[in-house]
Amino acid sequence: MITTPQQAPARRRSTISRATAGLAAAAVLTLTAGCGADTSDAAHPEANKVGDPAYVFDQIKTARESGVALVAHPDSLLDSLPNSRVVAKTEKGTIETSFTDLVLSGKVVDVRPGDALSYADAADPAYQGDEEDAIKVVDFDDLTAAERNVIVTIKPTWSSGESIGETLEVRMGSAGSDPYDFMAGLRGLQDEESVWLLKKSAQGRYKGEWIPVMGSALVGPVGADGAVDFPALGDDEAGFVKSLTTVPELRRAAEAPDRTTRMDLTQ
Repeated sequence: MITTPQQAPARRRSTISRATAGLAAAAVLTLTAGCGADTSDAAHPEANKVGDPAYVFDQIKTARESGVALVAHPDSLLDSLPNSRVVAKTEKGTIETSFTDLVLSGKVVDVRPGDALSYADAADPAYQGDEEDAIKVVDFDDLTAAERNVIVTIKPTWSSGESIGETLEVRMGSAGSDPYDFMAGLRGLQDEESVWLLKKSAQGRYKGEWIPVMGSALVGPVGADGAVDFPALGDDEAGFVKSLTTVPELRRAAEAPDRTTRMDLTQ
């Protein structure tokens, strides 16, 4: 298990304890905790623009490297797959989990605005109230918004993990970038396959929704030869992906029997 900087709400900086590291999936979910009323603005002049996916991956990479928060994650892509289980013995009992619930390759078929959130008084260091109570959903284009997310609809060509339908929606943070350029870049994936590693949020504002893991770093394009690229991993890509460099290799690993790692976090 290793820890790297990840995107998170600007008002917080956190580190991961040893116990939390054993529950990497839960750590990731805290970055997107928060109700899910979409604030779409289809009348925006750039609402349907198609751009370059490279912009998306560059923004995700920059957000990860900014060091806003530290998030524990597995040592490799293999250990990040849904069939890689972790059984952790903690002081509160034994917990079984996996870093992701779903891995898929497919094509983006729609991208639209999601939530925009304003933190109001919670941004004030002297604020003593509940931060969650201070979060306000505002219009997607509201200049007071501290963060935004978008809804990406994907039509999978292959998936492994939790059963899904013909399409699924993923809620994805815009990584602090221009949200319309970010959405345009995601629409650039409509004509090519991409790989997504996802977790179903178990808590907070987006409970039950699909979200990308590792600050969306495990989203990447698939080449014509089936090669998978994770540009947002930057220099860490080769060491993290290891031998799972193509969709067939990734699929074989994801469809193999479950692998279980046992950890004792009480010592």
